[in-house]
Amino acid sequence: MSQSSQTVREEDVNNKARDLVRFFLASTGRKAPIKRNEIVEKVMKDMSRAFNLTMEKAKTIMTNTFGLSIVTLEEPNKSFCVMNQIELDTDHLHLEWGETENQQSALLMILFSIIFMAGERIQDEILWKALKKMGVDFEKTNHEIFGDVKKLVTTEFVQQGYLLYKKIPDTDPPKHEFLWGPRAYAITSKEDVLSFVCQIYGEMDMFDWPQQYDSIHGEGAAAAAKVQQLNGATNQMEVD
Repeated sequence: MSQSSQTVREEDVNNKARDLVRFFLASTGRKAPIKRNEIVEKVMKDMSRAFNLTMEKAKTIMTNTFGLSIVTLEEPNKSFCVMNQIELDTDHLHLEWGETENQQSALLMILFSIIFMAGERIQDEILWKALKKMGVDFEKTNHEIFGDVKKLVTTEFVQQGYLLYKKIPDTDPPKHEFLWGPRAYAITSKEDVLSFVCQIYGEMDMFDWPQQYDSIHGEGAAAAAKVQQLNGATNQMEVD
């Protein structure tokens, strides 16, 4: 086979990238992540060997032209989702319930927080109790805001990649636990979540939660930050 037949022409890649952009734009209202296999089957077809190059060009077009981001989710299977770049900033997430999308965003942030503060994984029955204290009862199938809460959390959020819902090994009767899903890491971070928790409690620094702070910045980081704060306060008193 000749060298020219093995090489993907730039023009072909550019054309395929535009096809991919159209595909993503048509999928912007879709909640579930788009699997790589689906993209290959519906868009790339015989140009699958140029997948990575085409994807990078499509991402550039989506960002520069439409203000949309294509986020790659590595686990459990490589897939992609379309997000408005504003969605990537979690500062707007709060406990006030607004429109349906904002309501679910706020609930997700609360779920991420509960899971992270519990050690990055939490048994489902403990999570349900925590949500119930906040007025979100998983036993209700007609919650005034979220409808079927248990279905939303265990099925929809899991299918959308925000959460993982796993059986705990060697449990009889079977018990399950929640962890962050791959899409959670695409829209927020441990540091953002810890900052969010501090805002809820008020007048708390992130290093006041040593286990969580250390998981972000390394073992002993919380203690070091606390010492630095105390030293700063002492120095200020001496100046005064």
